Amino acid sequence: MAERGVTDVSGSFDLVQIFSFSGRFPAVIEDAVRLSRLVVRADSPLKIVPIHHLIALKLDAGGHKSKADIIELLVRNSDLELDEVRRVCARYGLGGLEELITESRSV
Repeated sequence: MAERGVTDVSGSFDLVQIFSFSGRFPAVIEDAVRLSRLVVRADSPLKIVPIHHLIALKLDAGGHKSKADIIELLVRNSDLELDEVRRVCARYGLGGLEELITESRSV
């Protein structure tokens, strides 16, 4: 894997992107990794980031695609506890979530 950057892995499962933040772990990333409990499969070291932190990571990344991804996550997870998403994003000083929540409700 590249020391910093993205590695694309594809196969019958489609495309998976592996992000390396070697040497530059902001708090939102450290917490997302630390709180990850789900794994890809039992023998895999790859963890699945909790959705609240995934939204925070995408909000931190910024950009149109990340915002569109957040809206899609909100639409597809209508039972998501939004107050928890708000708390996680506020913990890292991330703004802009409310506009995306509003936009997701109009989709």
